[in-house]
Amino acid sequence: AGEVAGAVTGEVAAGDPTPHDVARCFLWVALGVVSAAVAVLVTGREPPSPFECDVGVLRSSRRVARSGHRVLGADPCPAGLHGWPFVVPRRSGANPVRPWERYGGGRDRNPGGRPARAGRLGARTVGRVPAWHRRSATRARGGRGMTSAAARTGATGSGPRGAGEPPAVRVGVSLGTFAAGTTGDEARAAAEYVVRAARAAAAADLDSLSVGDHHATGPVGYLQNAPVLGRLLAEWTGRPVGCLFLVPLWHPVLLAEQVGTLATLAEAPFVLQVGMGSGAGQFAAMGVPVGERVRRTEESVRVVKALLRGETVDSPLWGVTGARVAPLPPAGVEWWVGGGVRTAVERAARLGDAWYGNADLTLATAKPLIDQYREACGRLGVVPARIPVRKDVFIAEDASFAERVGDALVARGYRGFERGAVAYGDPHQVAEQLQAFVALGFTDIVLRTMRPLPEEVDPGAAVASVELAGEVRALLRGGATPSPGG
Repeated sequence: AGEVAGAVTGEVAAGDPTPHDVARCFLWVALGVVSAAVAVLVTGREPPSPFECDVGVLRSSRRVARSGHRVLGADPCPAGLHGWPFVVPRRSGANPVRPWERYGGGRDRNPGGRPARAGRLGARTVGRVPAWHRRSATRARGGRGMTSAAARTGATGSGPRGAGEPPAVRVGVSLGTFAAGTTGDEARAAAEYVVRAARAAAAADLDSLSVGDHHATGPVGYLQNAPVLGRLLAEWTGRPVGCLFLVPLWHPVLLAEQVGTLATLAEAPFVLQVGMGSGAGQFAAMGVPVGERVRRTEESVRVVKALLRGETVDSPLWGVTGARVAPLPPAGVEWWVGGGVRTAVERAARLGDAWYGNADLTLATAKPLIDQYREACGRLGVVPARIPVRKDVFIAEDASFAERVGDALVARGYRGFERGAVAYGDPHQVAEQLQAFVALGFTDIVLRTMRPLPEEVDPGAAVASVELAGEVRALLRGGATPSPGG
């Protein structure tokens, strides 16, 4: 009994048996009896239950075996393995996740989804994919029938919701990757900030992570989106992830390959945010006539969608002949089409899964656009379930400090934005400011920390702002923004 109690608390010597060793004996017997290979030979199909059993046994055995190596400084009976042997702890320290709870598992599990395809890199999409990654048959055929919100973008809130009840607001983060200056040290500092901010966003349990896109920004540095996101996926797992792409500046085959690769690495749904870009210099540097950006955007969206469906595609405008790409996104792609004018809103309803409101929108400018988007969706037979908007914020525990920083940035002409386009203060104040956008009908608030901060402000305040976004999320999802005192 003493040895068993010591094993449960991890107080055993190397090589001593633990309760896991006993459990593994029975599990390995089960592995031989309930073998996925035998099931395939007998049934001619790939029944998921044997595969889930085999994967669970192998993972449990690997983790227990690794934990027994003293050279690794590991606990011979780690806490993460107590109880159910297939439990794999989340990186962020949240509730444990079992091997089959990958896409759509946990708080965003949607029983209405379709069975997933096998993924890559040990992240098999067992179970179901959330319904917000499915297209309706009517939409796929190009028909005009009304598309349900659940089938179009799937209201994936935190747990079951009543019929007709709107989905819970999601709060994500968009990480800016501009360097503060032109030197290599400043570029490295920008890279360090992005990684730390991604860790903070994961710890804060935010709902999505994305990065932006700019080109030919020299001499000021800008960390490019695809390699940066590949690095950040080591910090962010199991939740939607995405990139903004200035679509007319990307060759569609290259864009499709980048998205397919990133989505395969992501182990989660991928959100492709469509931007058209601006600035004649940026377009000239990339060899694209700025006057063709609308035509090239719409054609590129058509081409990339077809490529990501596995089709062979031609495009005279882009000089594409017989193109086909792989890998394809295992959990699908959701298209957010950005813009801040009526024509962009119409384009989003026609081409995308969602209209992505610009960061510079105020309550006064956002209301007519969101009304126009709903009207356009009605004409096209689409019921939008998600309407995201980007908001630049600065959050600090000290409200007066946050207000001083925010006021200073706005006074300097922060990105040419009006005061009503940004939000700053403590978590309660920021939640109150953002709640007004939720009341307009925005279902996703994607936050970006206002930067660069004034020189006298500790650079760590930018990461702290991301950490505090978790409190803003909790307040918005609770439907109220109480004051700190009450």
